[in-house]
Amino acid sequence: MASKKKSLVWNYFDLINNEGSGQQKAQCSLCSLPLVFSGGSTSSLLKHLTAKHPKAIAKYKDSASGSREMTQTSVGDFFKREDFRPCSSQRKGEITELLCEIIYQDLRPISMFGSHSFRKLLSFVEPNYCVPSNATLRKNLVRLYDVKREEVRGELFKCQVLSFTTDHWTSAVNDAYLAVTAHGMTSDWQMKCFNLGTKITTERHTGENIAKDLKAVAEEWGIEEIFSIVHDNAANMTLAMTKMDSHSIPCFAHTIQLAINAGLKTRTVSNMIANARSLAGFFCKSNPAWIFLQEKQQEKDPATSPLKPMQDVVTCWNSTHTMLKRLLQLKETILQATEDPVLGADQRRYQAKNLRDDEWYLAKELTNILEPLAQATEVWSGEQYVSISITYPILNGLMEKLATSDEDLPALSSFKAVVLEQLKNRFGYAADTLGENIAVIASALDPRFKELGYLPAQTRENAYSAIEHLMGKYNPTVDDTGGEEQVAQPKKRRTAFENLLG
Repeated sequence: MASKKKSLVWNYFDLINNEGSGQQKAQCSLCSLPLVFSGGSTSSLLKHLTAKHPKAIAKYKDSASGSREMTQTSVGDFFKREDFRPCSSQRKGEITELLCEIIYQDLRPISMFGSHSFRKLLSFVEPNYCVPSNATLRKNLVRLYDVKREEVRGELFKCQVLSFTTDHWTSAVNDAYLAVTAHGMTSDWQMKCFNLGTKITTERHTGENIAKDLKAVAEEWGIEEIFSIVHDNAANMTLAMTKMDSHSIPCFAHTIQLAINAGLKTRTVSNMIANARSLAGFFCKSNPAWIFLQEKQQEKDPATSPLKPMQDVVTCWNSTHTMLKRLLQLKETILQATEDPVLGADQRRYQAKNLRDDEWYLAKELTNILEPLAQATEVWSGEQYVSISITYPILNGLMEKLATSDEDLPALSSFKAVVLEQLKNRFGYAADTLGENIAVIASALDPRFKELGYLPAQTRENAYSAIEHLMGKYNPTVDDTGGEEQVAQPKKRRTAFENLLG
C-alpha cells in the first residue's frame, strides 16, 4: 500500500485483491483493464496510460513539448494541477450505468457511443472518463437485464391471475417477431403489465408453432397458468388458442377494425377513399404543392405549425379516419390551389386529383360516423384500466349510432348496414351462448353495467346463472353483505367512453 500513498498514478488505478496468486494487479479506472505490476513499481501502469489514454491527460501537459510520451515527472505535474478531477471507480460505474440506461430505456444502439461527436461531448463533461468497449457495455447490459428480470418476476408473483396479450409483427427489414405481454392485478388492486419478450421467430407461423412459443414464454418465466390470451383474428392465431388451456379472447379493437374495413369496401365509399388517398398523396409527394400548403396556412395563422396531409395505411388502425379528417381540416387551403399558378406544371395533376363537391360532403359525413368507432378502438386499447367489462356496453352504443335514417346518403346507409351486420356477427349477438361470454359476465360483475339492460332477457338470465356457477365452483362460501357500492358523481367533462355510451 505504500506505493499507493506515494504515487499519484493511483488516481487512475485500483488495486485488485489477488490473495494466493503471487501477483500484484491493478485495474484501470478508465477502461477496466487489469494490469500486473511488480515490486511496487508503477512503470507498467504509466506505460498503459501513455499508450491507451493519451487524450485524457494531453490537455494538462506542457503544450511546448508537443510529445505524447509520458514521464514520471510530467505525470506528477499533471496530478498536481488544481483543475484535475479524477474519475473514481464509483463515478465511472455510475456513468457506465447511465449509458446502459440510454440503450435499454431509449432503445438506442451501442454503436452510438463509438461516434466521435459523442465521445467528444463526454470528454468535455467528464475528461477523465473513457467510454467502455462494446464488449464491456454488453456485459453490463446482460447484468442489468438479469436484475430487471428478477424485479419483473417478483412483480408477476404478486398477481394471483395472469393473462397474456400477444401479436406477431414484421419489422422494416422483414424479420418476424412474437411479442408477449403479461397483465395482472395485485392483491391491493394495482394493475400491472410487463413485456415478457419480443422474440424473433424463424419457423412458420402455424397454430402449433405459435402455441409452442407461448408455452415456452410461460415456462421461461415460471408461469404455470395463463387465465386468458388476447389475440388478433388471424386463422393461425385462432388455431393456436385451441392448443392452449386458456380463455381465448379475440382483440376487440382488431375485430372492430375488420368490421370497419368491410364497410369501407362498399362501392361509393371505396371510390371516394381512393380519390382522397390520391389527393393526400399528391401533396405529400409534390414539393411545390406542399410549399403552397405551408405558405397558405402560415398566411392564415402564423402562430401555428402547418398541417400536412396524411395517407392511410392498411395495417394502421383508424388511419382512413385520420386521413379524411386531415383533408377536411385543410379543405379551404386545398381548394385555393385550383387557380394558383405557384403549382406550375403540377396544376393539371392537382385539378385531376381534387375531390368533387359530393365527395367532400361524403368524406365529412363518413368522418362523423367513423369518429365513435375510432374512439372505441382507443378505449379498448388501454392497458391501465379494465376494458373487458365495457365491451358490450360500448358495442350497444355503437350500434345505436350506426342505425340508418331516411336522411342518410345511400352510400352512408350501405356503410352503416355492413358495419352493423359485421359487429353483430363477429361479437356473437345471435349466439345462444352469448350469456356465457366472458365479456358479458365481466359486464354483469361491473357495478356500472350489472343490470345488462342492453341485452335480451334470456341472455341476462344466462349470464347471471353463469356467475352463480362460477361462484360455487371457485368460492363456495361467499359472504353476501348486501351492501351497495356508492356510485361516484360523473365528471363535468364527458370522456370518450361516456360519448360512446350515449
